[in-house]
Amino acid sequence: MNKKDLIIAVLATFCLTATIFMIFPTKSAEPYNPWGDVSGPTIGEPDGTINMRDINYEILRFNTFGDTAKNVTVTNWPVRRTLNASLAYNWLIDGSQAWLLEADVTGYSKLNLVLKIETSTGMTSVGVYFVIGGVWTPPVYMNYTLTSGTYFLLQNYEVIGPTMLMEFSPSGEVRVFVGLYATD
Repeated sequence: MNKKDLIIAVLATFCLTATIFMIFPTKSAEPYNPWGDVSGPTIGEPDGTINMRDINYEILRFNTFGDTAKNVTVTNWPVRRTLNASLAYNWLIDGSQAWLLEADVTGYSKLNLVLKIETSTGMTSVGVYFVIGGVWTPPVYMNYTLTSGTYFLLQNYEVIGPTMLMEFSPSGEVRVFVGLYATD
């Protein structure tokens, strides 16, 4: 093999490699960022492609100064609903029966329950359930042994049914305070 053949082989390899890169163009590994697309065929109007027009637009404005605030208009903003309710305030119950307190939580996904129980005599059991189609779920909270005293309970739940139900079964006199905060 002489020098001339070596030069032809190198040039042929170069041309073949260049042809392959023209056939398979490379793309950025990063996803499209609309903040980087600042210019298209019309100066200052994005065209959906980040390319040399955008770089040129940025270079022409390099090292300039001004207000950094950029107006942004958000459309289709989700409406966030909240339910903030006091279900029982200083509710006096006795041990004659099981007492139920019900709250409609349809359409909410998160629920914070604040419960204060003041038991003067005996014991109290507390259960928190959800009701789906008239059927009680297994309790999401249950305590059978609240003796005399004051108890605070703060519980967070994922809403799993349209109705939340609290059951109080005291053996003596009890004062109950219940607050509920639900969000979408």
